[in-house]
Amino acid sequence: MKRIFTLVLAVVISTSVYAQMKKPSVMVIPSKQWMTAGGHMKKFDNQGTTENHPNYRSALESDPTLNQVLVKLSGVVKNRGFTVKMLEAQLDKVDQKMADQNMRTTGGGVYVNPTDMLKMTAKADLVLELSYTIVPQGFQNSVQFTLLAKDAGQGTMAGQVTGNTEPSSGSIPEEMSAALNLYMDAFSADLMKYFEDMVANGREILLNVNVTENFDEDLYTDSYGDDELMLLIEDWVADNTKGGNYNLSDATETMMVFEQTRIPLEYERKGKMRKMDAGAFGSNLAKYLKSLGLEGTRSERSSLSEVNIFIATY
Repeated sequence: MKRIFTLVLAVVISTSVYAQMKKPSVMVIPSKQWMTAGGHMKKFDNQGTTENHPNYRSALESDPTLNQVLVKLSGVVKNRGFTVKMLEAQLDKVDQKMADQNMRTTGGGVYVNPTDMLKMTAKADLVLELSYTIVPQGFQNSVQFTLLAKDAGQGTMAGQVTGNTEPSSGSIPEEMSAALNLYMDAFSADLMKYFEDMVANGREILLNVNVTENFDEDLYTDSYGDDELMLLIEDWVADNTKGGNYNLSDATETMMVFEQTRIPLEYERKGKMRKMDAGAFGSNLAKYLKSLGLEGTRSERSSLSEVNIFIATY
């Protein structure tokens, strides 16, 4: 009993220490509502379905105040110890990655929209979505603003700030950053509470497993281990998720869907800790399946929190 208590205490202490030593990475972006109101949306053809996505580059280039606001608010957040991913820098990275590629696919047929591509590039833990309205009051202006913190992968709410500035003839970015500072204690506490839950229980992703035409059997085959392939895959997921937390919501002879799959925030590679996301988790599963003889298996991300495994023998 004493040993069990000691082990539990060690896990609690290590989780608490990790959370105290490290804060989540964040990226401040204009909200979709703000982008739509400003006419900064673009159409994306997702395999015949037209989707509307924010055109962040257009917004930054046409509205100098927006960029100044994002820089100022990012500075406020950074001063609280959070790692900040700047929107414009991440857009530059996306442009570099996609310079010689079609942005619509990852190269294997999985379509990736521009919003998910940005999030996959930035790999921020949380996205802070900003909406604001400038309200003229005579020779002065006030600003009404809302800052929503969401899980970058799942979109789950992590915190919220709503406020307004006093009427002023001063700089809009300066006034907004000063107003946000008034709310930062409670806002920071909300972000850390959400992040501590991620540390303790893992990051949630969606894992899809499918067989391909280059696989002559199905998931019920027992040709690749001491049990059916479907069970071997589920065993691997159970062993590699945080606390064995996952939900096998659907399974047939050709596919498996793992929802609410909780993965660790980091994993060790070559003696160093690296950030774990859906892509890294899927890559590790693909390597395991290749070790069983399914050498044509590949892993493809469709978003920051979703990965697809395609099983093949060659």
